[in-house]
Amino acid sequence: MEQPLRVEDLATQAGMSVRNFARVFTDRTGYSPATYLERVRVEAACRRLAESSKGTKEIATECGFRDADGMRKAFQRVLNTTPQLYRHAFAATDAGSDD
Repeated sequence: MEQPLRVEDLATQAGMSVRNFARVFTDRTGYSPATYLERVRVEAACRRLAESSKGTKEIATECGFRDADGMRKAFQRVLNTTPQLYRHAFAATDAGSDD
């Protein structure tokens, strides 16, 4: 089973306190660790939606979202669209159902 990615673990790996890690990360990337992670997950989901016929539930899980609804909300925040509309606009082939 995959483990969730936590800021505390990233800070430990970097040899920093959580507060300092978050400050340095934000200074270097322009995003908080949570915002950056959400954007990376949305980007990964975009690729899967465009390249596969897997359902949104499966893609959400593969990309680290808690569920398909969490992925939908992240798409709204980051891209101002839904996963289904994104797939319709960018899918290379006629994709399967969005369970």
